[in-house]
Amino acid sequence: MTTERINFLLNANPEWGMRVVKFLEKHKEFSRFAPIAPLKVGPNPYTKNAFGGLLYGIASAGVRGPYGFNQFELVRDNIFNSASNMLDCEKLFIEHKIQPKKIPIYRELISRFLINIDKYPVPVRLTPRELKELCVGIKGIGETTWMLVYEYASDEEASQFIPFADRGVVDGFKKVYPNVPKSKIRETIAGLSDIIVANRFFYQIYHYSDRI
Repeated sequence: MTTERINFLLNANPEWGMRVVKFLEKHKEFSRFAPIAPLKVGPNPYTKNAFGGLLYGIASAGVRGPYGFNQFELVRDNIFNSASNMLDCEKLFIEHKIQPKKIPIYRELISRFLINIDKYPVPVRLTPRELKELCVGIKGIGETTWMLVYEYASDEEASQFIPFADRGVVDGFKKVYPNVPKSKIRETIAGLSDIIVANRFFYQIYHYSDRI
C-alpha cells in the first residue's frame, strides 16, 4: 500500500499522513487511489475565519478567480462593515458594483445578522456551526460554498458540512462505490472511519483519477 505519494504525505505532515494510512488500511476499496491520496489543505489564505470563508465562497462562485477575489474584498471591507443599516448597504451594493445576482444572498445574510444581533453580535467570531445555523435556508448558499467554511471547522464540525450533493463528492463516490445507489451516499459516508479523509479522497478522485 505504501506509495511515493503516501511517503510524501508522511514526511510533509506526519499526523495527516498517518490518518490517511489508517484510513486506507480500514477501507481497501480506496487502495487503488493511494497514488492521488489527498493532502491536508489548510484554510483559504485570503480569509481569516469561517465567516470570511463563506463570503469568499459566495463571491467567487461561478466567476473567474481575480474577479471573485475583488468582489470578496469589496463585500467584506465595504458592505459587512456597514451592516448596521440596510439602506446604507443598498447604496453600497450600487456604489461598489457588486455582482447583481449575488446581492439577494448578501441582503438576506445581512438581514439575518441584524435580526439575530443579540445572538450573533460579531460575524467574524462565529464558529462554522453557528454560521451554518444562521445561514440555513438562504437561497444561493450551496453545499460547495460550505466547503470554504469547512476548512475552519474542527473534525466534529466538518463532518456536518460534507456536501453530499456536490458533484465532486458524488462523482468521486461513484468511482469508489459504483454499485451503491445515490440515495445511500450519506449513509455510506457516515459509516466510514474518517469522514474528513474520505471527503478529501472523493474530491481527489473526481479531479485526478484519470491520472492513475
